[in-house]
Amino acid sequence: MERILQKYIEPLSDGELNYLIKTEAADKVRFLRVYFFLMGLAVMVSFGGVFFYVDDTIHNGFTTLHFLFSTGVLLAIINISTWLTWIIFHRDIQLDIRYKTKTTERTQISKKLCIEKTRACYCYIDSKIKQCIEVNYFDYLRLNAGDEICIEYATRSKMYLGYF
Repeated sequence: MERILQKYIEPLSDGELNYLIKTEAADKVRFLRVYFFLMGLAVMVSFGGVFFYVDDTIHNGFTTLHFLFSTGVLLAIINISTWLTWIIFHRDIQLDIRYKTKTTERTQISKKLCIEKTRACYCYIDSKIKQCIEVNYFDYLRLNAGDEICIEYATRSKMYLGYF
C-alpha cells in the first residue's frame, strides 16, 4: 500500500528565521574567502606567467597588453563561475529568509539506531528530503518503527529545522 505524502507550508518562527540568517551569513563569509583566494590566485598566476615568459635577452612578444588581457580573462572566468555558484547554491536560502516559510512533512520511521557509547540516537525516515534524523534519547525510547512524525525544513533550500 502506497502512502500519500502530506506537506504543509507554514511561517517560520523567530528562532528558525534567526538560524537561517546565521547560516546564510556564515555561508557568505566562507564563500567570500574562497572568492578572494581565487582572485588572488588568478593574479599570482598572471604574474607567474610574466616571470616565466619574459626573458631579458630574447624578445618573445609578451607585452603588458598580453598580461592585462590574460589577467582579465582569468578574473572574468572566476567572476562568472563564482556568481553562478552563488545563484545555484545560495539563492534558495535567501528566498527562504525573504518569504519566511517552512514546510512540515508527515513521514514514517522505518528504522531506529542508537550508538550507546555516545548516546547518539537516529531514526531513519521515508522522506525524500531527509533520510535520517538525530533524535534525543527519550524520543528514541518512545518512538518505534512505523510511527509517524513530522519534520520541518525550509521550503526552498530544504534545510532541516527539526521534528515533532
